[in-house]
Amino acid sequence: SSAQLIQAENTSIPLIDKAYESCDFQKACVLINRIISKTNAYIHAREPWKLNNPLKSSDVEETLCVIQAVLKIIYHCIGRSFPILRAKYNINYAKNNTSRPGRYNAK
Repeated sequence: SSAQLIQAENTSIPLIDKAYESCDFQKACVLINRIISKTNAYIHAREPWKLNNPLKSSDVEETLCVIQAVLKIIYHCIGRSFPILRAKYNINYAKNNTSRPGRYNAK
């Protein structure tokens, strides 16, 4: 069910946080990818995009709420990596680099 999916993904957050804290970025990526894969399977099984979908509007709304909740979880998990990566690799985002906006300089 949708509640079980969201709860299962929420239980992944501490594992992902721990992986980031120990700089095990591969493990964090694997865990995040599992969340994405499970959510994709859930969405694909419900097929909310079909025009002749037998789901009631409340079911479509529930599916969209699940997507929103899981995206928030993914955003939280991915967002945790940026400060850790900056600290680990001593990355200084160049604000005065006008030649290529968005570039960064490693010290």
